[in-house]
Amino acid sequence: MDISEQRVSCAIDIFGTDIQINLVSDIAGFELNAETKETILLIIKESISNIVRHANATEVEITFYVEGKYLFLEIGENHEEL
Repeated sequence: MDISEQRVSCAIDIFGTDIQINLVSDIAGFELNAETKETILLIIKESISNIVRHANATEVEITFYVEGKYLFLEIGENHEEL
């Protein structure tokens, strides 16, 4: 999937929990090598896993943006107090 300049939403079932995933990206023209892409994917996967297990969240937002020569990744959730 090309994630430059798009917003993608999906609902997925992880560990028996419905969770809404929103992807916001504004990284047009920013090139990543295969190793960096794989690392980012693993970070996202681990983050979502931790959110599902520990945060009692129903929604996750993953945001990519570029400032200068740096790529930023933010992952947020709407956890509920237990």
